[in-house]
Amino acid sequence: MRFTTFFICLALLCFPSMSFAQVHHSQAEIYTEFDHYKDQMKIGLFIELEQGWHTYYTNPGQTGQGPIIRFESEEITDSAIFAPAPSRHSTNTAESFVYEHEVLFYKTISRKAEGPISIIVDADWLVCKEICIPNTQRFHVSILDQGSLDKPHHIFSQFVFPQTQNSIESFIDQEQNAIIVQNLPSFSSIDVFPTNPMAFEFIKPNSFNTQNHQAIFTFSSVSQNPTDLVVVLYDKNKKPAQAFISHPKIHEGGTRLQTDRSFDTSETLSLIWVLFLALIGGLLLNLMPCVFPVISIKFFSISTLSNLDRKKMVISNVMYSAGVIVSLLALALTLVVLRSLGQEIGWGFQLQSPVSVTLMIILFYLIGLNFLGVFEVSQIPLPRWIQKRVHEKNLAGDFLTGVFTTVVATPCTAPFMAASIGYALSQNVLIILLTFFMLGIGLSLPYLILSIFPQLASHLPKPGQWMNKLKELFAFPMFLTCAWLIWVFSKITSAHGLLYLLVGLVFLEFSVRTFYLTQKKWIGWILFVITAFIFFYPLQSKNNPAEINWTPYSIQKVEALTSKQDQWVFIDFTADWCLTCKANEALTFTNSKVAQIIKEKSIHMIKADWTKKDAEITQTLTQYGRAGVPFYLLYVPSQEKPIILPTLLTPSIFLKAIKEHS
Repeated sequence: MRFTTFFICLALLCFPSMSFAQVHHSQAEIYTEFDHYKDQMKIGLFIELEQGWHTYYTNPGQTGQGPIIRFESEEITDSAIFAPAPSRHSTNTAESFVYEHEVLFYKTISRKAEGPISIIVDADWLVCKEICIPNTQRFHVSILDQGSLDKPHHIFSQFVFPQTQNSIESFIDQEQNAIIVQNLPSFSSIDVFPTNPMAFEFIKPNSFNTQNHQAIFTFSSVSQNPTDLVVVLYDKNKKPAQAFISHPKIHEGGTRLQTDRSFDTSETLSLIWVLFLALIGGLLLNLMPCVFPVISIKFFSISTLSNLDRKKMVISNVMYSAGVIVSLLALALTLVVLRSLGQEIGWGFQLQSPVSVTLMIILFYLIGLNFLGVFEVSQIPLPRWIQKRVHEKNLAGDFLTGVFTTVVATPCTAPFMAASIGYALSQNVLIILLTFFMLGIGLSLPYLILSIFPQLASHLPKPGQWMNKLKELFAFPMFLTCAWLIWVFSKITSAHGLLYLLVGLVFLEFSVRTFYLTQKKWIGWILFVITAFIFFYPLQSKNNPAEINWTPYSIQKVEALTSKQDQWVFIDFTADWCLTCKANEALTFTNSKVAQIIKEKSIHMIKADWTKKDAEITQTLTQYGRAGVPFYLLYVPSQEKPIILPTLLTPSIFLKAIKEHS
């Protein structure tokens, strides 16, 4: 229990730290195109990188993560991110699109009304060398209504951004699996990058040829409606000189454009080579952190069987391998079907689902508790037919362990896997199934070898007291995997969802212990139902805090808003480290009736975030005789002083306060 308490507290402590600025091996600044507002003006994030480090294009390629830039302001609308021409970063296992030394990303803005503009800019970017480190920083940008300089800032002209050039045309030649770009200016070298992260077939050309101001890029396959491509022309120093956005069309008639086949002989991936890479990649998956926890379960099972019954061990390994292979083939078919329906998904897509991640966290957590001896499966009052199969350690259990291995293996990409999977997903169904079959053979190869040569098991240590110690030791990879999955969960949900998850884990252990702390098993089942509700309630909630348009707090903004007639204003004084604050937000501001009345009354919602020290927030709290948060103020139209709402804020209290003063 002490370990679990430590685990939960550690997760709670770690989460607030995500909101602090973290900048490693790079420096970032914000630049505005002009010193005053102009329509469609640019606001740029300039990143300067340490020697040897790189960051990523908006489409990072097979590894990495593109930049995220969020503008928080009610006064503007902003565009998507514009990124300069990238360079290719190639390794033995992956192709990435990157920037070294320095880069500038920008968005354009349009003002909704006259007057100066205040914008909060939250930026996230990834820097990599031998390791990758996420960076995050918040900036405050003020833009004047009028200024003296009409000349744009010089930094926006220092980078080559892709342009649309009508004279440059591109075509698809399906017979040659080629993209042909014509009417190009002179250049020293050339490359092409897909703008869509899911355009696997265009990650890297198998070959290219240039002749008469045109470039021919050949791929393993091309579709009739490919993604837009960015064609980059480099100078003699390998720096981008020009970049163009290409919208390929179907090549119709005319002279057949011949490709110099001498370029593809060394780079084209043959099917046999791809299958071999899949086999080796699957084998190396056994060494990846994602898979190790499940491999430890299988190793423990082999150790108990190896000296007892060779035949059972062989059958166990065969069924485990069958589980791995069948589930990988099922995954391949799922990918094929979903992508044919227009879904943009890839390897490890189930980790994009909060429900899938939650179920994996629960499963790993329960396995960890079992390994520590918190409970035995026999203590849980399962139906007799399930208990019988669990204790018999039958074939279904081995098969499901193989399936489980596949589920946890998909977040990892082992060496040699990226090329084979990327190639396979651009081919027909048969090649996709063959590639995933070889991946399954590789992942289960150590156990297939034990099945063919069972005498090798004699070299494994004999069962004994050491196995109990090993079992306890194997609990820690389970909890480490939980910690990683909790981090993934926090990235794809919200702060209140994470709070529910952590509380659910506490209730889960308490529920498990209840089955042998009391003879009344129905109490344990009631606790399990409550636990399930805690886990999954925030996932099914239709409304969440992100749907409320919160404005950052400032005294000037509050004074300006409250001076207007018929303007409702609500201020939430909160902090990420305040448990009551988060509970109130999860309970009240996800309520559909609360969201509806906020919209009906046009209530201006202001968030005074006190996670970090803020002099203005401290001043306001002191003014009202408060030493901490949560604290809630409701300004009612035509009423000079605000209403102070209770510290424990519920939907009924919020709704009642609005209705009483309407």
